[in-house]
Amino acid sequence: MSYALTPTQSQLYAAFRAWLVSVLPGGVQVVRGQQNRAAPPLCAFVTMLITGSERLATSGWRYTATTREVSEAVQISLQLGVFGPDAHDHAQAVAALWRDMQAVDFFTAQAMPITPLYVSHARQVPLSDGEHQYQACWMLDLDMQVTFSLSLEQDFATTLSAATVLADTPHPPEE
Repeated sequence: MSYALTPTQSQLYAAFRAWLVSVLPGGVQVVRGQQNRAAPPLCAFVTMLITGSERLATSGWRYTATTREVSEAVQISLQLGVFGPDAHDHAQAVAALWRDMQAVDFFTAQAMPITPLYVSHARQVPLSDGEHQYQACWMLDLDMQVTFSLSLEQDFATTLSAATVLADTPHPPEE
């Protein structure tokens, strides 16, 4: 069985990154977390990592001429790591704007099925680098509703041929 899921994880990360770039000062890099063999950026940066996915409701569905379209409302948790000398200020700005209509309008304009729900308190996380120097790091979690659509190929009967067969039996049958 083949299927097409939208939005994909890559599309979600691209949308999150685009929103973060739009609200953070220029020069702050936004990268995906948990990448192997990748050095952290030299300037201030933010890492993004999807940490949770929880179903919010029973799936709905509808039919097209060739597919069955399943929709599922899911709560997604996105953990942000904010690094650099102004990490606290950047984390505070992200937290304030996530709960603002600006975020809702941004994702609507991008035609992404993302609705911001809430944000955790920013918390400082101890971090020392390879040279044993303290680095400013603040973490926060953005929670949102994402409505996924899954398109499944489906066979349908679009025409029906009927033929009558004469039978030599009385109706109703005699006993």
